Amino acid sequence: MNAFVGIGLGAIQAGLFLPRAQEADLKRTVLVRRRIQAQCVAATRELRVNVARDDGLETLELCDVDAIELTDPDCRDALVAATEIAIAVPSVDDYHGLAPLLAEAMKRKAEGDGPACLFYACQNKIAAAEALTRAIVSAGGSGEAFRALDTVISKISRTIKDPDEIAMLGLVPGIAGLAESWLVEAHDNIYISKPPAGTGFERRLPRLIEIDDLLPFEIAKLNGHNAAHSAFAYAGQLLGHKLISDVMGCQPVRALVREALLLETGPVLNMRFGGRDPLFTRDGWQRNADDLLARMTNPWLHDDCNRVGRNPERKLGWNDRLIGTIRLIESSGCRADRWRLAVHCAVEACGFTEDALAVLWDRAGAGKQEIDAMLRGQQELASRYAAWRNEIGEFANSRVLQRK
Repeated sequence: MNAFVGIGLGAIQAGLFLPRAQEADLKRTVLVRRRIQAQCVAATRELRVNVARDDGLETLELCDVDAIELTDPDCRDALVAATEIAIAVPSVDDYHGLAPLLAEAMKRKAEGDGPACLFYACQNKIAAAEALTRAIVSAGGSGEAFRALDTVISKISRTIKDPDEIAMLGLVPGIAGLAESWLVEAHDNIYISKPPAGTGFERRLPRLIEIDDLLPFEIAKLNGHNAAHSAFAYAGQLLGHKLISDVMGCQPVRALVREALLLETGPVLNMRFGGRDPLFTRDGWQRNADDLLARMTNPWLHDDCNRVGRNPERKLGWNDRLIGTIRLIESSGCRADRWRLAVHCAVEACGFTEDALAVLWDRAGAGKQEIDAMLRGQQELASRYAAWRNEIGEFANSRVLQRK
């Protein structure tokens, strides 16, 4: 039996994987949640997703979705019958809680009860598939019954649970009777690591882009898309803007982020990964950068600066989107001054001190010399940041006066 099982329900599952499963015309599409409110079981068979296009909102309808709880015996049978399973939970740490259930299903598959299957690890974390495989095998599952694939998902999406915001934006609820809406952008590329050759692990979900080596695309997303998104969010917080789309109207911020992508991240990635894909060329990266800027500032997404900038301890982490980008660029012998200005912006917006950053990076395993060098590089750009900060303040004030 060809079936798709999606574990975890959020904007990525509803806006990407469930639609792919329905396009594949599989015999069954199953959604697994930890809990399902009794009054919503029937309604869950018809899900609705709000899609932000360039010129407005569109509703995507998903029909005949079987929603079951993790503890339901049917969940185990569905996993055994599945040929493809998408794991869209908040963190790889959640794999451990799912491992016993998944291991049982993989053991039954190995005994002949069901077909071999592919897992899609949807955590946007390098080596998530490896962590998922390790968790399942450690719990007693047969590694011969499945293969886990990494994913790179650059789709901007959000789950909205505030009834007032849902009403204000004119969104349809994802499940009738629940105050929860999914709002996703139209862009829906999914890069996946290439499934193993041969029979037994056939991919049926359409429009997934298979890549032999996914690492360059993961790095491009973290040090391109994610870094730029964060830079816009923290600049927006400083300017008092609620939405990312409002920040795009500040020319100095827009120029800084675009130049950081084109003049700092792009050349390093093209030098490192050139020849592997058209993305890693000067023209390819410029098209990608301009597309990113247009997508993340789409006003129909109502992308919130506070949402994008949340968890600054993680986003200013040693290996994450802003500091990690600086380290990538400077380790190649290039300068990352624009990204360093973005870090100044984030530090001011979040109220971080140098001591707090040093503690944060020390906990991540950075050495004292590395931390001192990173802080020294920030200090060297302090006067330049002050001038740029004054520029964006003056620009914002002039726009306010113009509106008046």
